[in-house]
Amino acid sequence: MKFCLIVLSIFCFALVPQVVSAQEEATSEASTADTSLGIANYKPITDSSAKDGDIISSSNRNYILSKLAYDPNIVGVITSKAAIMLAEEALEGAQPVMSNGTALVNVSAKNGGITKGDLITTSDTPGVGMKATKSGYVLGTALEDFDTSDSEGIGQIAVSLNIHFNSLKATTGGSLKDFFSLSTLAATESPTLVFKYFMAGLVIVASVGAGLFMFGRTANKGLEALGRNPMAQKIIEMGMFINVVLAVVVVGAGVFIASLILKF
Repeated sequence: MKFCLIVLSIFCFALVPQVVSAQEEATSEASTADTSLGIANYKPITDSSAKDGDIISSSNRNYILSKLAYDPNIVGVITSKAAIMLAEEALEGAQPVMSNGTALVNVSAKNGGITKGDLITTSDTPGVGMKATKSGYVLGTALEDFDTSDSEGIGQIAVSLNIHFNSLKATTGGSLKDFFSLSTLAATESPTLVFKYFMAGLVIVASVGAGLFMFGRTANKGLEALGRNPMAQKIIEMGMFINVVLAVVVVGAGVFIASLILKF
């Protein structure tokens, strides 16, 4: 009888950890399916088609669906199942957006199949993420796999949100393409700001060019004068110095004017 009780006790002790583990896994799965682990803040989103799982970015105009690969203005993900939601529903078009924690994110296999542990970034499909394969801003890390034969097919996976810049070796062609994409988006979203930077750059280039021209001309004429009249060396050097100072003043004035353009 004692022997049977001992065997039964050993069996129960061996079984309990497995039962507890199974319960924890079930609870974890239910938690991910029913609730996003994190805090969501309500943001006024201009896109009426925005839905749960969409990635949101900021712009000067408002919050929008991300539509640029490796978008540097990522804000977070729409989720109506956050553990905590800081309500500001009075804002027009406001939806809960989470920036940290774990959330379900809409993704596609546009950049290849996603494996658990892959970094997720934005894509040119509005609100939809994809696997990150080069340097740029990322949304977070995939917590599960996603693979489909249809590269345009969209699904949802759990992602651990951690918005940051991820640095990888990139080709020159890819970097130039990203630069022009960012420039195009900036011109569309903030035309006034782009115009200010353009004018400021133009003023600086013009002032530096004028300064170099003055310096070159002064140096050339000064050397010619010294060759013709070595006895007037001090006077010629003084004249060259004054012209160099004037060239520096011209460049400084250009920089000052450029700063005023950007400020106002």
